[in-house]
Amino acid sequence: MDDIMQIAKKRADKFGVKNVVVATNTGASAERALEVFGPKYFIIAAGNPARAHYRRLVRHQGISDETRSRLEHKGIKVALKDQSFAQRYYDHSGVSRCGLAELEERMGSHDAFHLLTVTCNVLDWFSDSTRVCIEISVLAADTGVLPTNQDCIAIARPSPRSNCPHAAVALRPARTEDMFQGSLRVKDIVLVPQENDHWFSNQPLWQG
Repeated sequence: MDDIMQIAKKRADKFGVKNVVVATNTGASAERALEVFGPKYFIIAAGNPARAHYRRLVRHQGISDETRSRLEHKGIKVALKDQSFAQRYYDHSGVSRCGLAELEERMGSHDAFHLLTVTCNVLDWFSDSTRVCIEISVLAADTGVLPTNQDCIAIARPSPRSNCPHAAVALRPARTEDMFQGSLRVKDIVLVPQENDHWFSNQPLWQG
């Protein structure tokens, strides 16, 4: 079976997409994307900076300065933001951070929170990986690294210890403040199960 990068490459070729956004912490997924897609594609490594972990904004370690330098040396662009719209939702802090102030100013904090709640829950129906693909495309658009007037392919490869599938999503990205203005459009979703993946079985995903 082709891995998610190879499948995403076929989708990118089919749709004429040149912008590829990859979720990463160590840089390995972005480097794999560069290997599969090649230098003719615009590869973006998207994630949180290491300082976000130290500030307890995210659970994982984030992208270190060393990793960022290594990726940029290879021609990979790096898009970093302390929190994405979904990470802020899961944080439950009620504190406006990382560009969400614009969304709350436009919609009101109450409406923005509830709309994000529904959005994150619906995206989770398609797997955590699918939600991450949407997150990183919006994050990269927020930083200005990813253009919003062109389609992109977003890719998320969970840890081998995860019970979630690998995912690739073709979409027209949007910034956080424009997410609910009709700008963001999902056009294609691909899910590839891992060996220990429960997503495609009839087993419950969580025991509670």
